[in-house]
Amino acid sequence: MGAKASRIDNMNDLFLVETYAAIKALELAFKRGCKETTLEGDALCIIKRLQSSTEDRSILSHLTEKGSKKITCFFKCEIKHCPRNCNEVVDQLEKLGTNTVEECIWIENYPACIKNFVNVKM
Repeated sequence: MGAKASRIDNMNDLFLVETYAAIKALELAFKRGCKETTLEGDALCIIKRLQSSTEDRSILSHLTEKGSKKITCFFKCEIKHCPRNCNEVVDQLEKLGTNTVEECIWIENYPACIKNFVNVKM
């Protein structure tokens, strides 16, 4: 399991940010050599677009297409919806990312703000 927090400037659309974050998560897993991964997100419309095999004609199509291509790089990639009220880790990382000037990536050693949630979930 890994975690990442970074500030995303010049993006004022929530769906754009959620899609971008999903792609970055897939890229991180691939760069770490993962053959199988699970992507969980709380933006149901983005999760459905990434799960879908039909062409996305939305304004986000360039990003969802990129995400779909990343998914095919894995032997197995599960895309799951996790309701916002059940995803405390994302809430904490979002707060951390908002106050971060540089990108932070954690593999196995997590920031203090999510350690309790990660230990409970595992």
